[in-house]
Amino acid sequence: MTTPAPPPRAKDASKHRPRSGTPEPEEKSPGRVVFFLVTVAALIVGGWYLIDGMSQNSRLEDCTMAGRRNCVPPIDTSKFGR
Repeated sequence: MTTPAPPPRAKDASKHRPRSGTPEPEEKSPGRVVFFLVTVAALIVGGWYLIDGMSQNSRLEDCTMAGRRNCVPPIDTSKFGR
């Protein structure tokens, strides 16, 4: 006489069911991290360049609005071959 096969076990559904409202964390590949760091660095450098340009323009405007004429350094004409 053969023994009957045991009944199939019920799978634990809580292990396979994703939690509602919380996405599964993605693996962070080194390429993504490098891309993120390069992007952040480019934004910082671009912002610094923009702020520097705006401050120089502001100083020039303040100088000209004060009625001064020597706000910009003179142009060196020796570069042009004359």
